[in-house]
Amino acid sequence: MKKQGRRKFIWYSLGTLGGSVLTAWIFRRQLLRKFLFTFPDNPNVKVSASPNENEVCVLTTKQVEGPFYFPSPERSNIVEDKKGKPLQLKMQIIDYPKCLPIKNAVVEVWQADAEGNYSGYPEQISKDEWKMFMLFGENGTKKDNGEYTVSPVVESKYLRGLQRTDENGWVTFTTIIPCWYIGRVPHIHFKVFINDKENINSQLYFEKEFCDHLFSTEDPYKKMGICPITFENDGVLSAVNGEQSGLLLSIQKDDNSHCMATCRIGIKTI
Repeated sequence: MKKQGRRKFIWYSLGTLGGSVLTAWIFRRQLLRKFLFTFPDNPNVKVSASPNENEVCVLTTKQVEGPFYFPSPERSNIVEDKKGKPLQLKMQIIDYPKCLPIKNAVVEVWQADAEGNYSGYPEQISKDEWKMFMLFGENGTKKDNGEYTVSPVVESKYLRGLQRTDENGWVTFTTIIPCWYIGRVPHIHFKVFINDKENINSQLYFEKEFCDHLFSTEDPYKKMGICPITFENDGVLSAVNGEQSGLLLSIQKDDNSHCMATCRIGIKTI
């Protein structure tokens, strides 16, 4: 059995045991902890530059949903009381290959905060492998497509939101730059729904140089520090063997040093 397959098998098997003594004993073994959360470099990993409004549209690659999804409230400002580097994220939804904007599409985003926490889940698990594992074991389920999902356990919805595109296919979210957490580089999840049906699920990424500077110089990111993970050994990107390509955001800054990013999402509607 390949290493990736063994990891998935162990995750599933131990997850069914929940908080049992056996699971606790096995997981606290240093070797297994390293095995579950350390991913080998994969040279096939691809992260493509995200097209902007001046470039020809391309078909956006689907990616995994991740374990921390649940439906978001409809709003453009998703920050709430979270501290972090402000980010204005503009997204245009395009019908590929016609390159025509799609009106009234529902765009949903969700992400971690500046310390790697997701709303709906216990905070301070972002660097604690044991607590992360126990959360999966006690509240996680395996879906029909083989992915895991974890039911929310906390009444919070920060850094989650959805909007409908305007006549030119645009939505704009006010958010912050997310931080890394166990096994993952910083990223923003998004879904696009057409006529109430999910069309695509994918993720947006950030340049390492930008993140390294931010995480080493500004609060509250300094609590986490520079991300020890690269695209090549990211827990999602390295696992798909180059079959999926995330979108890399190009960050611009305004006069107040607030960050801005624009991307086009090409989807097939039929």
